[in-house]
Amino acid sequence: MVLNTIILPNASAENDAVLLAKSVRKNGGSFSRFPIKMFQPVSDKEVSSKVQKLLKNLDVEIIQFKIKRDELKFPFMTEAIAMAEAEKYGLKNSEQILWLAKNTVIIKEPIELLLKENEQLRYKPVHHLLIGSRYSENKDSFWDLVYQVCGVEKNKIFSMKTHIDNEEIRPYFNAGCLVTKPEAELFQKYLDIFQSVYLQDSFKKFYQKNKLFMIFIHQAILSGTIIANFQKDRMVELPHVYNYPVHLFNEDRTKSRPRILDDVVTFRHEGFYQKDDWMKKMPASSRLKKWLGDNLIHG
Repeated sequence: MVLNTIILPNASAENDAVLLAKSVRKNGGSFSRFPIKMFQPVSDKEVSSKVQKLLKNLDVEIIQFKIKRDELKFPFMTEAIAMAEAEKYGLKNSEQILWLAKNTVIIKEPIELLLKENEQLRYKPVHHLLIGSRYSENKDSFWDLVYQVCGVEKNKIFSMKTHIDNEEIRPYFNAGCLVTKPEAELFQKYLDIFQSVYLQDSFKKFYQKNKLFMIFIHQAILSGTIIANFQKDRMVELPHVYNYPVHLFNEDRTKSRPRILDDVVTFRHEGFYQKDDWMKKMPASSRLKKWLGDNLIHG
């Protein structure tokens, strides 16, 4: 198993990278010994020398990859390319690869982030419905187009529920927490489709209608690629305590809402440290909040 994520040369992304790496090494249990690779797009800026040194001491490898300037500007295209790069490296030295969004923190040993025999994927659904497709309603023209470009057959569709608002939807996977086998080449297939269609006029008309289509088309294409290539009975949804979005805690009306953040296994955030009162508002123990605060590189 190799843990993979992206790193960018800015203060927020560097904070995220360090928190993720330190949390894996401190709280990961058996996962704390796994290799960590962080993929950085080549640009005029570099990750700060302080963070490079710190990550090296945590046995994190930073790997650079090339990206076109127009792709760098499109939402989440950088992550999609990084995922495919991670998969290529995984083909050489790992039977399983774990992709985590950079704004992930590990609280406890994430034992569910390992594929069992014959499994193809472990995943979490998206947090919110947003551009998703309700299972009880007919598909809209956007999802018809997604299924068309991804080659999704009608009999491959099934239902899942969003993480926070508990809406029953057609398959819509969160791109920030995925375990798969590199030999399946899922991420490369996803990238190939994403790159080939994201600037097509047929999709641009949706971007013009609502910017959310531009922001989240990556997850829609990823979802179409997954269900076109994998079998439902070989995919496993992770428990509620994985990939938990702390920034949506107050919106969580499900019965599975954690009492405090200490009760989850992994959580996602939206740069909680950018708010001066985050320690007061974060639903976590003083011990956890102190650890998070102590390990921020950029205050």
